[in-house]
Amino acid sequence: MHHVQQSEEPKSLINYRDKYTKKWIDHYSKKIEEKPKDGFWTKELIRELLIKDFKDNCAYCGTDMGRALSTKGEEIQDEVEELESKAHLSKQEQQTLEDKKGQLSSSKFLLPLGQVDHFKPKNQFPDLVYVWSNYVWSCKDCNKLKGEKFNTAAPPLNPYFPGDTEYLELRESGNYELKGKYKKEPRIKRRFKETRSLINIGNRPEYRASLRSEIEDCLNEIAINQRILVSKLTNSYFGDPEKNIQNCCKKLERSFRKKGFLRTKRFILLQWSRKHPHCKKILKKANLFSISRQD
Repeated sequence: MHHVQQSEEPKSLINYRDKYTKKWIDHYSKKIEEKPKDGFWTKELIRELLIKDFKDNCAYCGTDMGRALSTKGEEIQDEVEELESKAHLSKQEQQTLEDKKGQLSSSKFLLPLGQVDHFKPKNQFPDLVYVWSNYVWSCKDCNKLKGEKFNTAAPPLNPYFPGDTEYLELRESGNYELKGKYKKEPRIKRRFKETRSLINIGNRPEYRASLRSEIEDCLNEIAINQRILVSKLTNSYFGDPEKNIQNCCKKLERSFRKKGFLRTKRFILLQWSRKHPHCKKILKKANLFSISRQD
C-alpha cells in the first residue's frame, strides 16, 4: 500500500450525489427493502480517473490489473483470427481485417479488470456512496476479501492519508509489516491488523520479494561503486565504477518504465534511499525519483 494523491472530483459526481444519496441512506438507515439501482461509480469517467491516480495498481496489495476484451471485443477477435487463418484474402477481406484490428485497439472494447471500492462500505456509510474521497481502485481479490466489513474504532489504513502509509515497511519476504517504532501504538496496531490480510493477500508478497531483490541488487551495486569512487580505489576487478553506476541506473529506469507494481517499485526505491542517503545525489542525477513516480 502506498500513498496516492487523488485527482480533482469530477463535477458530474456532485450532481449524482445530490440526486441519489438520499435513496441509499433510506435503504440502509430506514431499512427500505428495494435497493437503489444507480451505480455511477462504475461509469467509465470514474474508473479512468482512478486508474490514472493509482497507475492501475490495486490500492491495497499493489498488483497491476490491466484490461480485458469485452464480449463484443472477443467476437471481433474471433473474426480477426478467422480472417488471418485464410491462405488468401480478397481486397475487401484485407480491408475488413484492418478495420477489425483497429476496433480491437479501441478502449471501447477493452474493459478494466480493476474495480471501484467504497473504502467506507455502503451499508455502514450510505451518505458516502457518492463521495469522491471514498473511492479507491482495487483488484477483484482485495475487493472481495474486504467486502462490507469496517471497524470504525480501528479503520484500515487509507492510501489517501500519507501518514498511514508511513507506518509500513516492506520486508525481504515481500510482506508489508509495521515499522518497529509503531508496534507499541495500540490503535495503529489494530488498524494494521484490519489491513494486513489485504496488503499481503495471495501470492503478492512472493512477487514483491522478487521485485525488491531485483531492484535492491542494482541499488546496492550503485552504493558499492559510489564508495569506490569516493575512496579513489582503483582495481581492475571492479571495472569502471562510473560506467557500472550508469549501467545500473539504466537497468533501474527500464524496470520503472515497465508496467506493473509501479507504486511498489517506487516504495522500494524510497525505502532504500532513506537508508543510503549518500546515494541520493546519484539517483536524482539519473532522474530515477521522477521516473519512478510516472506522473
